Amino acid sequence: TSLDLTNWDVSTVTGQATACFLSMVNLRYINISGWDMRNVTSHNTFMRSIGENSAGIGVDIVADDILFDANSTNWYQMFYQAKINSISVRNWRLGATSASVGQMWRDVGNSTGYTDKFNLDLSSWTNTSTLSGLNMDNWCLNSKGMKTIDLTGWDLSNCTSFNSWFNNCSFLREIRGLDTLSLDSCTTLSSAFSACGRLSFNNSNFSNTFLPNATCTNFSGTFYNCGDVLTGAELSVVPNTANWNMSAATSVLNMFRDNIYRAGEVFTFNWNAPLLTSFYLTFYNTKGIAEINFSGATLPAVIDLRQMAQNCSQLERIVFGANCDFSGVSAMNNIANGCGILRRLQFDLAVDFSSVTSMSSIANSTSVLEVSDYDLVLNRMAATNTNAVTISFNNTNYTIAVSGAARSTLIGNGCTITDAGGI
Repeated sequence: TSLDLTNWDVSTVTGQATACFLSMVNLRYINISGWDMRNVTSHNTFMRSIGENSAGIGVDIVADDILFDANSTNWYQMFYQAKINSISVRNWRLGATSASVGQMWRDVGNSTGYTDKFNLDLSSWTNTSTLSGLNMDNWCLNSKGMKTIDLTGWDLSNCTSFNSWFNNCSFLREIRGLDTLSLDSCTTLSSAFSACGRLSFNNSNFSNTFLPNATCTNFSGTFYNCGDVLTGAELSVVPNTANWNMSAATSVLNMFRDNIYRAGEVFTFNWNAPLLTSFYLTFYNTKGIAEINFSGATLPAVIDLRQMAQNCSQLERIVFGANCDFSGVSAMNNIANGCGILRRLQFDLAVDFSSVTSMSSIANSTSVLEVSDYDLVLNRMAATNTNAVTISFNNTNYTIAVSGAARSTLIGNGCTITDAGGI
């Protein structure tokens, strides 16, 4: 079934166009280019579930040069669950007041036979600055038909919530225009790019001003399972999060967990995160990264480093700087357990371990850390901590002349220490 409704005069239509083409399941082609819908107030579920019965083909949608105006404020689930083969939506103009675009592309192509179909170019859309509030929540959730999306030139500075923004877009390869986006009012990025197994940042990455203001609190699962399907030359660089404003951040649980990047990548963080207390599972089981570097970060409130980088099998180095205050950290167990080639675990020379109660399985049984790094840990533990702590550095030696006395002090305090002995 095909519908060519190009340039139909709908300029006198008022009220709602809700569910206008809803569930036209046998549709293969539709063209509504040139429609003047300036007097229509709602396009809720406008093309929801079209093309459902197209036997894995999907519908071709052409809807260029559509005129919307201030009256058009409801675009909720406009293409929800549609089975799209190709789509052209050039030159859309949002109304002068904030339109509701929640879940606009949700579940598009989310069924067998309709995945990995179309490229979505929204770069010619104007008035995107009118979007605000919760509009980006679940916007493209489970949109498995989408291969790329172009948001070049979009202004999302007034939107506040980006929960599950591109969550489970498992065939999405690139978000063009990331380098021009600035989420000035964002309060949450929870699960925003999670389960985007093919997403690469090689050609489009975040700018240093992506998160310029101290508004975002929740980064839980932001990149969880991101890029984990990519292999070989497709493998991605790490997302540029080095200078994100983390002043309001309270959670980075699973933020980079189970990611895969190209070999030798370095995560650098210049975060000032006064409210962040835990790095539990933040990098758990992520492959490709050679270094996690917090030397430029300010972390005054951390209490939990458990399993931070556990099972990062290609990780060689972790660095914490002078402004990483670990005096409140109680748990450090398994921070790098499973990192078989880890060689450096560097803390500041004046690091305070006074609250630590567990350092068990710090590193993998096969990893051999730099002796000077272990010497520092022993010396600073003896100088700042009186707890009976289990300390496991397995195959790493200490220098008898440098930290032997400190090690004896710790044993006298009731500590259980496992290492490769003194040299």
